[in-house]
Amino acid sequence: MSPLGLKILFFAVVFLLFASPIGGELVRASKTRSWPSVQGQLVSKGIAEAGTDDSDCPTAWVQYEYAVAGVRYQNDRVRSTPWCPSSAERHEFNARYAGVGTLTVYYNPAMPQDAVLEPGRTERLWKRLLLVTGFFAFAFSASLFRRRE
Repeated sequence: MSPLGLKILFFAVVFLLFASPIGGELVRASKTRSWPSVQGQLVSKGIAEAGTDDSDCPTAWVQYEYAVAGVRYQNDRVRSTPWCPSSAERHEFNARYAGVGTLTVYYNPAMPQDAVLEPGRTERLWKRLLLVTGFFAFAFSASLFRRRE
């Protein structure tokens, strides 16, 4: 294989190692848009500050209960993917769930215990994928055009 072919192969493999998890999260988040919904009850809510639970960012959580086909479930996932809310998002989160008793819960019909409150939220995932793609495009271009000595 030529040196150029090896470079292409190397960058493709490394890119896939970084991009595949993001792509998987995008697919999962997108699937939640088609999940059926039921009404649930808010049990508690909060924001765990950065540094708690070995986390480097604040984590928003809502504990809720819901029933599907007569079976009761309890969950605490807001979104299908990990979420590190900004200060503005934490404020919006507190406002959205303040004084709320009844929630709309979107559940996976194949596994009803798998549920979210905010289906299909992918904004940050697309930004991460774009960042990873841009970095690898730059790194690959730089490796092709570097001066030969």
